[in-house]
Amino acid sequence: MENRELGVFKVRQSGHSLVVTVPKGINVHKGDQVSFSQGSDGVIQFKPLSNENPWLNGKYADVDFRGGMKEAEINIGMERRVGKEL
Repeated sequence: MENRELGVFKVRQSGHSLVVTVPKGINVHKGDQVSFSQGSDGVIQFKPLSNENPWLNGKYADVDFRGGMKEAEINIGMERRVGKEL
């Protein structure tokens, strides 16, 4: 795989840490975990770790589950109350 140039980014300080902004177009989402490694030549590699939980990795962030349930006429969690549930 060939490297792709993403731009030049400035390192800044936030508290006791140094921060580099990650461009949005590289398919990393808020909450993802990443690892960094540094070679003997000083090159730093940034590697997103696999986050297989779609509820946490943002994969379903734009899905309207309630709308889908209504369209499919599924009442899970939306049943009419009877008796003393309240």
